[in-house]
Amino acid sequence: MGDSFEWLQDNPLGALRHGYEIIYLQYHGLQHNAELGATYFLRTPDLALGPVHVNFGAGGGLSHAFGTPTYEDGPAGNPNKRYRTQFSGFLELAWSLASQPQFSLVMRAQHRSGIYGLIAPRRVGSNFLSLGLRFNF
Repeated sequence: MGDSFEWLQDNPLGALRHGYEIIYLQYHGLQHNAELGATYFLRTPDLALGPVHVNFGAGGGLSHAFGTPTYEDGPAGNPNKRYRTQFSGFLELAWSLASQPQFSLVMRAQHRSGIYGLIAPRRVGSNFLSLGLRFNF
């Protein structure tokens, strides 16, 4: 994650961290395809709760599904059509140990869509809740 916004240092928003992430995920359960994405994220500073640190993040970017995303909504005229490349938006909570900050347990809400017809028809996409592990290089 990048440095904070220097031009906002005298403002509470100046403590936000920002940067890019490459995300690889594998679905299990209702759909089984893998997905690769590139996302820009904003994150709050870590809140220290004893030995555990917590932060909140939000981001958006593009994702590409490898295989057919079977649990996504298709367009009204052809509900069986699926779009592999879509916008992906995220909200997340991340927990880490103060002694191992490079590892995080992440709970994330993900939204994939065509951005109101910009890259896929309106009303296509999906929403998922996920749990994962993150390693920061």
